Order: sequence, then C-alpha cells, then structure tokens
Amino acid sequence: KKLKIFKNYPLSTLSTFNIGGKANYFTFVEDQQQIFEVLEHSKKAGLKPFFFGNGANILFPDKPDRDTIFISTRKFIQCDIKENEVSFSSGFPLSLISLFYAALNIPDGCFFYLLPGSVGAAAYMNVRYFEHDFSEVVKYVEYIDLDDFKIKKISGKDCQFSYKDSIFQKKSWLILNIFLNIRKNPISQLDHSIFTANKYNLFIKFATDNLLTCSNLSEFYQFYNLKNITKLFEYFDDACISELHKIEQDRVSKKHFSYPNCGSVFKNNHNFGTPTGVLVDRLKLKGLAHNDAMIAPFHGNIIINTGKARQNDVLYLIDLIKDKIYSNFGFVPETEIVIIK
Repeated sequence: KKLKIFKNYPLSTLSTFNIGGKANYFTFVEDQQQIFEVLEHSKKAGLKPFFFGNGANILFPDKPDRDTIFISTRKFIQCDIKENEVSFSSGFPLSLISLFYAALNIPDGCFFYLLPGSVGAAAYMNVRYFEHDFSEVVKYVEYIDLDDFKIKKISGKDCQFSYKDSIFQKKSWLILNIFLNIRKNPISQLDHSIFTANKYNLFIKFATDNLLTCSNLSEFYQFYNLKNITKLFEYFDDACISELHKIEQDRVSKKHFSYPNCGSVFKNNHNFGTPTGVLVDRLKLKGLAHNDAMIAPFHGNIIINTGKARQNDVLYLIDLIKDKIYSNFGFVPETEIVIIK
C-alpha cells in the first residue's frame, strides 16, 4: 500500500488532549515497509521524523515545526500468536491487550484495560497502573536502530525499565513489535475464548475500529466499556471480569474520560513519598484555570481541556505547579507527558 503524506494535518485530532496545530507534513504508517519508506522519504526531503502512537501522552505545539514530518503508528496493527510467544505491533491498542489476557484467564494481565495508549508507547514509557508496570509482561522488543536503519532485538531485562522510564527514552530506537511473556501456551489455552470460531478476525477488527475513537476519550470509553466488550467477546473468566470491572469503576470514578486530557502530568517523587496530585490538592490548586486549560477539580495531577485550550495554556499551569511545589516542598516535579515544542 502506497504511503500517503498529508499537508496541514490537524494534530489536535490525534491527541487525547485535543490540542495541537496543523502539521506541515503528516502520515500514518501501517506496516514495516511503510516505516522504512517514510524514513527514506524524510532523509531525502531533509525532514525530521517524529513517530508517535495514539497521542495519549503528548502535548503537541500550536505551531508545529515546518521541517518535521509527524508519523502516527496507530494504523500499524498486527498480532502474531504462536505456541511459545505472542507479539503485538507498536500501534496495537493497549487496552485491547487486556482482553487478550482475559481470554487466557490471566487476571494479572488485565491492568492495561481502559488505558488509551498504544503498545509501543507503553514500552517507551513503561506505563504504570497502581502496582503494575508494563515491564512485567515484556519478553523482548524488536526495534529499528535509527542510526543504521537495522532491525534489532533487546530482551525485556535489558530494557532498563524503571518507574515510567526505559532505554527507549535514551536511544534513537523506533519500537516495532513487543513480544509478551505468557505463562500459558496461548494456542492451547484459547479454547472457548475470543480466538475460536474465527474470532481472531473479530479481535483484529476491534483493534482497527478502535482507530475511530482513540483520540476522543468519551468515545473511547463508550467503545471499551465492559458492557460493550463482553457483548462482543462472549467468554471471559469470572476472575478476569471482576478485575476488568474493578478497573472500570476506578477509572470512571476518577473521571478520566470526562474531558480531553493526557492523564497524569507529573511523575511521583518516590523519595518525597507523597503523590504529586495530593501535593497539588494541599496547595489548593485544583480547579485553577488559565484560559481553557484547567487543573482538574477531581484530580490534582491531571490538566483538562475545557474548550479550546492551547499548548501555552497547559504549559502555564505546568510551570505554576512546578513553582508552587518547589516553594512549598523543596523539589521540582518531573513531567510525565511528552511536550513537543
């Protein structure tokens, strides 16, 4: 399939923050061939390639750099199931992998549920939910070394995973595929699950349909809510249903899908010992707004877009929080979201 490059593409439609100006150059990639094609095109055209997934942790600029080509992997959706391993391409919806674990009756793998990012971004950020980190399930990662354009592999134990950090944040590497640790033989364990009776195709179709919703959090939740997924995927173990229900209740109660946002803005300072959101609450900053950007009234570590917020509006609140926490608690919190200037 031929690569299509768009001009003046609105990045706001590709971010769960709904913030971002028009990219001078933009494209979707759907497979490895297209990834190499856009890398070659970028090199010849003198453009800087910037890859991202579902835009669930990115604050795009209002005036994107005109010499950058923005590249989304959200259409790069592939899944390979073998007897001893399972792999997902970097653009695969993270939340959908929780359903794969549910089909295998592994409740511990359900913690991805209702996280709107992609698999590649989860490895890059070592995404975390309560006591679980993405690194727990990574067997190894296949990536392109952008220094020599060669495909290489690295084991999960060598990925330097730590709290919301990985080797991929320090290297010029583009994640292609994630190979997961599965305690059970996936093929023998998938009886009576979403993969029998040709339901593998439904699984991939569900992943593709997710493209229509992954930048709109309210639609994302309508798509992935437990009532909808149990209707589409008929069989899940009771323990997995219970775990999915618990996660759904937690995320809905915290209003994660009520407004455009990118989740937690700051990492927690474990040396200090108190979550950043709690510190913001103590400083009575919740509900503080700057134009259409607001520190969420319901969570001190989330900034929401209440209308037509711009990047500078969010940056104003980020800087204010940093200054207030430093003045009152003696440290500057580290941002978790990726800010593109």
